Order: sequence, then C-alpha cells, then structure tokens
Amino acid sequence: SDERLEFQHLSLEMLEWQNTVLKLNLPSRQILQTAGYQYAWLFHSVVVDAPNMLGHMIHQLQQQSPKVNLEIGSIPPYPSLQAMLEDAKERDCDAVINCTGGFNRIHDDSLQHARGILHHYHRNQVSGSNSNHKDVIITTDEGAWGTEDKPAYVIPRGDIVVVGGSYEYFHGNYQEDRINEEEEARLKVNASRLLGIDTDEIKPFDEWIGYRPYRPTTRVEEDTSPFLQNTAGVRLIHNYGHGGSGWTVHVGAAKEVASILMGS
Repeated sequence: SDERLEFQHLSLEMLEWQNTVLKLNLPSRQILQTAGYQYAWLFHSVVVDAPNMLGHMIHQLQQQSPKVNLEIGSIPPYPSLQAMLEDAKERDCDAVINCTGGFNRIHDDSLQHARGILHHYHRNQVSGSNSNHKDVIITTDEGAWGTEDKPAYVIPRGDIVVVGGSYEYFHGNYQEDRINEEEEARLKVNASRLLGIDTDEIKPFDEWIGYRPYRPTTRVEEDTSPFLQNTAGVRLIHNYGHGGSGWTVHVGAAKEVASILMGS
C-alpha cells in the first residue's frame, strides 16, 4: 500500500494509545470492547469535499479551455438513448459520455441500484465537546455495529458530518422512497455510538437518499451494439457502475474514457 497512508492493524490497546496521542474523536476502548471488537485498521486517508472539488475542476476546465461551451445544470431526462444522441448531434457533439448509471435507459442485466441513506449534522454541534480533538472517518461493516448491506459510518465533510448508512439493492420507485422508521432509528444509534451524540438533544438538519449504480465490474467502453440504432452518428462511451467507489476510481475511469476517445 501507499506509505503515505501509514496503514496500521491495531489491537484496542494500541488504538487507545493512538487515540490519546493523536487526540482523535474515536469511541473509547471500553465501548469497543463491550461491542465485541478486538482490533481496528487505522490509516491516513485522502478526504474529498465533493462540492468544492467539483467546483474546482469546473473552474480549471473553464480556465484551460475558454472555447469550451460548458453548460452546468440539470435538464429533463431523455425519453430514450436515441433522443439523447440526437440532441448531442444538434449541439454539434462528436461523442456522449454516459455516466448516469441506473438512469441511463440502457438494458443492462448486471446493473443494480445500491441505495444509500445519510443524516447530516452541523460539525460544530457534534465536535463542540472535543474541540481540541481531530475528527476522523469511522466505518464498520462487521461485528455488532454494522454489516455489508447496513454499514455504520461517520464522515466529516466540510462544515457538516454525515452519518450512515446503507448499501442495499433497491428496485422500488425512486420518487416515493423515504428513510423509514427502522432506518431513522439505526442512523441515530450510529450517531450515538460513533460520535457520542445525544440524539435526543441534537437533531440532524438534513437527510439524504441516493442510488449508487453498481455492477460486478464497471462499464467503461464504447457502445457498438447493433441494438443501439445510432442514426445520429454520435459516439457513445459508457462510464458507470462504480458503486460506492466513484471518488476512488474517477481519475482512472476518466483517463480510460479519454484513451477510448483518442483511439489509444
């Protein structure tokens, strides 16, 4: 692994020592032992503030390519893939990069929607009692607190802290989906366990539901299927199915798309 991560496999005794020396906002050794945990992985991770990162990338593109017509915003969904390609042709585009995953109107039997749920807390509220300590990302998908489809995690993100979560495959109506009572209670328990939040006193100011387009392998390739009926003559490159790892692999995926477009 990358040496900069300082990856460590620690017993609870060693974790407690690190917690004391580095002044981390971690659950105590006693709490972890009571829950049945015996060890932890500790490492220094890259943390991305996604909205600011996207804004920076857009700014870079505008500065480096002043002739690029960069339209930012949402548009109504296309009724079909062909309609999207026809619109791209009218805009004088050579290619379309399809990154929309579960909403791409493409028949893909291996594509599933991994549903995620979050509570948002103001960072100054949850960190106030330990203002001299460092906020950390905590996640577990095993043991008493989490499973693979119902992980427990907390992630500081700018001025907020998000508490999750879920990775359950979803096949319902997106428009009618809500965080249910069982999930609401579970998120509050996660906030209490991982952050020590008194959820009777401190309430989340927002909640979020999203759908990660997931495939056993990502799809990064040009669509040359005869079923596409591409009468517009616009190239279609797929780039979806990254699941919950979009920020982890987005640079490599983008480079692969660029190499396909450039024919290298």
